[in-house]
Amino acid sequence: MGLLWMGLDTVLLVALLMPIILIIYKIRGIRRTAGQMLLLLAFCVYLSMVFGVTGLPSVRSLNFNLRVNLMPLVEIGNNSSAYLRHSLLNILMFVPLGFMVPLIKKRYNSLPRILLLGFTASGLIELLQLFSFRITDVDDLITNTLGAVVGLLLFRLAVHLPSLPSPKHGNNRYELSGLALTLFLIHFFVEPYLTEAIWAML
Repeated sequence: MGLLWMGLDTVLLVALLMPIILIIYKIRGIRRTAGQMLLLLAFCVYLSMVFGVTGLPSVRSLNFNLRVNLMPLVEIGNNSSAYLRHSLLNILMFVPLGFMVPLIKKRYNSLPRILLLGFTASGLIELLQLFSFRITDVDDLITNTLGAVVGLLLFRLAVHLPSLPSPKHGNNRYELSGLALTLFLIHFFVEPYLTEAIWAML
C-alpha cells in the first residue's frame, strides 16, 4: 500500500507540474527539444520520488519534531548491518542527482558544483524533516552528498553521453532549482488534498 500511495503521489505531482512548466517556458520564450523535455520529466519524476521516500512534510502533515543527530557514525555501534544498509540506500538515492544534472546542464560536470548541489539538496531535506516524523541526521547529509558525487563519476564514465545543448532563447540559469521549488510547493500545498480525494473515490 505504501508503494502504491507513493506512486500515486508521483503521478499527481508530475501531472500538475508539467502544464506549469509549459506555461512558464512559453512566457519566457524557452524552447527545448522533445528529448530535453523528456529528460526534464524524468528529473521531475526522480525528485517527486525523493520527496516521498524522505517523508517531506505537507501542509496537512506538519509536525515539528526536534529529533536531531549531529554526531557522525554514532549509530553504527548499535546495529552495524542496519546502519550500513541505510547508508547504502542513501547513497543510491542521490546517485541519479549527480548523474542527471550534468546531463541536463553542462556546467554541473564539476566536482565542486556537484558537491555543493548534493550538500545543499540533502541539507534542505534534513531541515524540512524537522517538520515531519523523520530524524534529521548528519549521516544522511554525508551519504547523500557522497551519492551525488558517485553519480557524477558514473556520468563521466559514460563518455558517450554528452550534456544536452542549452535550450534556445530564454534565461534558464535557475531552471532546475525553479523546477524543484515548484514541485515542492505543489507537494506541500496541493497534492495532499488531491490524493485524499482520489483515494476517497476508489
